[in-house]
Amino acid sequence: MITTTITHDKVNGTVARLSDSHRWVGSTLERHGFTWSRAHQAYALPGTRTWAFDPYRVGRATRQLRRNGFTVRVDVDNTTPEADPIADELDRLLDIAYTAQHLGAAYQSDQRDHADKITEQHRTQIQGAVTAACDRLDRLAQRLGWDLPEILHINFVLNDAWVAVGLPPF
Repeated sequence: MITTTITHDKVNGTVARLSDSHRWVGSTLERHGFTWSRAHQAYALPGTRTWAFDPYRVGRATRQLRRNGFTVRVDVDNTTPEADPIADELDRLLDIAYTAQHLGAAYQSDQRDHADKITEQHRTQIQGAVTAACDRLDRLAQRLGWDLPEILHINFVLNDAWVAVGLPPF
């Protein structure tokens, strides 16, 4: 028998893990707002990480699954953690992205006003800094998923920096 375990906490949000793969259970969860999360390797409700557990939204999915003979277990932890490592990492990366964006704007200004003073080493260092920030975003997005609004915003800011320092758009 397939068991679906739905957990909720303020770090991961609402996540549904299946004991075994089943197409009908997955489609039922998707019908009730869950999406597949590569970061969790499970179904997750988007936007629930910072909110309290929503028993009505999850209740509809659990009733449907139980009505069709599937076992569903729900674990809820609404306590606010001392530190949120995901939010902290997103804040650090957003700071880096804005710094890279300012660096790109300064580089463009220098290119416009003092093009003769920019060396190849200077250009390589600036592009390396922006590339390192993009790599860090990619590693974080692989863990959390590209569908988070914060990840999309950081990606937008870093794309501006990327183009401003003379790298081809991605």
